[in-house]
Amino acid sequence: MQQIKSGIKPAVLFGCFVCWLTAFPMGGLPVARADLPWFLLPHVLGLLVIYRFARPASFLSVFRFGLAVSILLTLAALGMGHDDAMTWMLVPVGLSAAPIAVGMGMMLRSSAAPVAIAAAGLVIGNVGTVVLAGAEVSLPLAGLLALILGAVVTAQPRQEVAAQTPTPGLLRYLPFIFAFEIISGLMFVVLLPDYLAVALWPGSEILAYIGAALAAAHWPLFRRAHRLLAAGVSLAICGMLSWYALPSPLSEHVAIHLLMAAFGAVNMLLLTHVLRFDNQLRAHSLGLAALCSGIAGGYLLYQWLGPWLDAVAIIGMVSLNLAVLVLYVIEREMPGAAVPSAAAPQAPPVRTRLEDLLTRLSAQEQQVLEAATIGLTYRAISEQLGVSESSVKTYMQRIYRKAGVFSRPQLMAWLEQPNGADNDGGKPLTAAAPSQVQP
Repeated sequence: MQQIKSGIKPAVLFGCFVCWLTAFPMGGLPVARADLPWFLLPHVLGLLVIYRFARPASFLSVFRFGLAVSILLTLAALGMGHDDAMTWMLVPVGLSAAPIAVGMGMMLRSSAAPVAIAAAGLVIGNVGTVVLAGAEVSLPLAGLLALILGAVVTAQPRQEVAAQTPTPGLLRYLPFIFAFEIISGLMFVVLLPDYLAVALWPGSEILAYIGAALAAAHWPLFRRAHRLLAAGVSLAICGMLSWYALPSPLSEHVAIHLLMAAFGAVNMLLLTHVLRFDNQLRAHSLGLAALCSGIAGGYLLYQWLGPWLDAVAIIGMVSLNLAVLVLYVIEREMPGAAVPSAAAPQAPPVRTRLEDLLTRLSAQEQQVLEAATIGLTYRAISEQLGVSESSVKTYMQRIYRKAGVFSRPQLMAWLEQPNGADNDGGKPLTAAAPSQVQP
């Protein structure tokens, strides 16, 4: 029960961001605005800048700035009455949304069950967009309401897992996700006008997306990433085949629902893959850049290819399917390719011993410890928490005594050991006297 309560806040916050993203810059559900690359390409640029230059100690300020600018731009969009102005507005919105998206990833990664919370947030955000659209709330206003609600819930991401650690294996699935988004996005924009012309239950296709996302988060069959990728590509292939093989209007309905399910599976693959890494500044920014650049590529191909659209979509999907098949064969016997479980998320070794220590600390000491674990100085911690530097030193001394260590390096080394292991080569550390404690 405690785990469920602790997951409500990040799920709601992530859902608010998803609702803003779909309601305002992406134009509602189903996403159909032709000027979407005006948002996606600056968004990719912002994500790549974060990937290359952002640092954990300074990212909180960047996050807050992006949140404030996004709210102001969404508010300004309410007063714009023509499409050209809205198109130009998408460029700064794409840039300001980049640190918010990465902050959401950091928040999810620090939660108890990141995959399950991510799936719940996707459900909340997409359902919220559909409900607001059904209530005939204007899209910019809907997005503004969602973003302000998210800002009220919290104005900062958790930072203890944003350390500048290496990210080996980050590129493992990103090329496949990029190619999938290009080809499937191209199929989607070609199919969407035909579907909207005959749709019996407009908006029902989002249920297929939600169902696939929930299945990916909770079904043990998809605990291995290559299976999830193969499922997403297979669903897209079946959607394309049904579009050509079935009579209208059945073909449009079946194809769009299968395609939305494919998007749900692949989006969850991306989330579960990047959430495996402690360095969320790099993992989440690069992962989202691959996803968004693929979507933008699909829209641009749609505008450029003209009469060759069908042939390119078929060739691309077959090629992608063959590539995923090769990946599946190569990795089916390989250990370590599992997707983090929603029920039992894989946490780094420090989490168990860190949790034991947190139970013995006051709320203020917990905040100081979380800031110290990402390498912040006493001055940076005091500025972040709004307390004096001498108070921070006092809190750190109390933490050292309760952990039985003498200095910050010893504390970090102690946290990195498995729970129950001895310190200092097998000799337990005794409690540190106040005069022995070092920063």
